[in-house]
Amino acid sequence: MAAIAVFALAACQKGDCGCEDDGTLKYGGVTYRIKTFSNGATWMVDNLCYVPEGKTVSSNPADSSGLWYPYVIENAAAKVLTDAASVQKYGLLYDYATIFGVEEVTEANFKTFEGVQGICPAGWHIPTRADYLALCGITTKADGETTAPVVETAEFYDSVNQGGSLKIAQEKGFNFVPAGYVSVTTPANKKKGSYLVAAIKDTANEVDATWTGAPSMTYYMASTPYKVNSTSGNIQFFGMMTTFTAATKSYGKLSLAYSNYLSGMSLRCVKNAN
Repeated sequence: MAAIAVFALAACQKGDCGCEDDGTLKYGGVTYRIKTFSNGATWMVDNLCYVPEGKTVSSNPADSSGLWYPYVIENAAAKVLTDAASVQKYGLLYDYATIFGVEEVTEANFKTFEGVQGICPAGWHIPTRADYLALCGITTKADGETTAPVVETAEFYDSVNQGGSLKIAQEKGFNFVPAGYVSVTTPANKKKGSYLVAAIKDTANEVDATWTGAPSMTYYMASTPYKVNSTSGNIQFFGMMTTFTAATKSYGKLSLAYSNYLSGMSLRCVKNAN
């Protein structure tokens, strides 16, 4: 990680934080590509690899560090990627306390973070459910909703896929990378986290041959809360996830689902509306 600088959450040194004319954002010593989609929203189209002050990136998903290296799958096992080039390509995997910049996400505070800046650069925020719904067009229900909304005019929506299509997303410059997922099933099992090694099969991948054999689940974190699971104790947020199956979903499906606050996921930031 020597090539990736560590900055405090509020750090925006001169020349280190801001948009450039060439469609990039420099933040924390790393240059990220950005893209303005047809709905006017400007997104990072690279996964965040920012290391907050006081945090250390870990290769062990069972250590509850809240910040992990990405990985690839080799021989049905996770091969952790610690070199700077891989980290910049895939980004890091974060839990929710880390992206919000707090010691702990609790039942008392989990509903207070929607749309916050968190570890995103100044003028940007952690995406909300609405931000992602405008991309993929399909979601699980929010607490209190009788039916889940569908936005057929969403940027990547595909009626055959019945959700966002990764094929369309790639054509429009989303720059998906299969970064994977650190699975922590319940708070009681937080010391038993693991890299998810279910892989994309060639029969479920008609978009990019390099994705075959890569992690099949990648979650993009959203800051909108869902609820506390009364059985497991998991605090749940929305997140945009990938699904790769044969037949109609072979172009890769993007949809909003519930994510677990202790698991490790990818983060992209979205620019605040003017």
